[in-house]
Amino acid sequence: MTGGDSRSSDGAAPASAGVVAIVLAAGASTRMGRPKALLDYAGESALARIAHTSAAAGLPPPLVVVGFDGEVVRAEAERCGCRVVVNPEPGRGQTSSLQVGIAALAADASGFLIWPVDAPLVSPQTLRALLAVSGAPEVVLPSHHGRRGHPAFVAAALRARLAALAPDEPASRVIAGQGHGIIEVDVDDPHVLDRINTPAEHAAIAATVRAQETSCNETSPAS
Repeated sequence: MTGGDSRSSDGAAPASAGVVAIVLAAGASTRMGRPKALLDYAGESALARIAHTSAAAGLPPPLVVVGFDGEVVRAEAERCGCRVVVNPEPGRGQTSSLQVGIAALAADASGFLIWPVDAPLVSPQTLRALLAVSGAPEVVLPSHHGRRGHPAFVAAALRARLAALAPDEPASRVIAGQGHGIIEVDVDDPHVLDRINTPAEHAAIAATVRAQETSCNETSPAS
C-alpha cells in the first residue's frame, strides 16, 4: 500500500454496509459510437459485469446515472437489478453525473465508489481490497504498477465538497486535495487502469476477456 498513509489493508474492513457504487453511464460515447454501458464482454454487457462484481464483493445493487441514450441504458440497468437516476443535463460533464448520483444516496450512506462505466472489468477482489482498508480513510484508490485507477472509494464526509463543485470541475480536484487522507491499495488487477473509449480499445480488451475466460473454462475440473 502506498500514498499519503501506509496503513495496511489487512485490518478490519469499513464494512460494505452503507457503501454503494455510483456508476457513471450518462456520457455520449462519441468516440465509441454506441453506449459504453451496453458493450459486450464475453456475453455480458458492461453494466452486467459491474452489477455482478458489486454483488460478489458484498455490495448492494449499483446506482447507475444515465443521460445520453438514457432509455436503452436504463433498460439494461434495470434488467441487471440496478437502481437508476437520470442526469437531465449530461452535457454539463461527468461531475454533474456524479453529483446526481450523490444526491440519490441514502442519508446514512457511509461512502460510495465512483465507477466509470468504461472500466467494467475490475475484479471483486479489488473491491474487497478497497473496502478492507482500516482507519476510516476519506479516499481509497486502487493502484496497479504505480498507476492510480478506478473505481475510487470516497467517504460520505466528502459528499458536500463534491456536490459544491461546478459541473465542469473534475472530481479529482476534491480527491487530490485530501493529501494524507488518500490511501492507495496495490492490486494485481490491470483492469483498474482501463478507460475504454474507442471501438479498437473495446475490441482488444473484449478479445482478451474471451481468451481468458475460455482458458479458465478449459482448465476447470469437470463437475
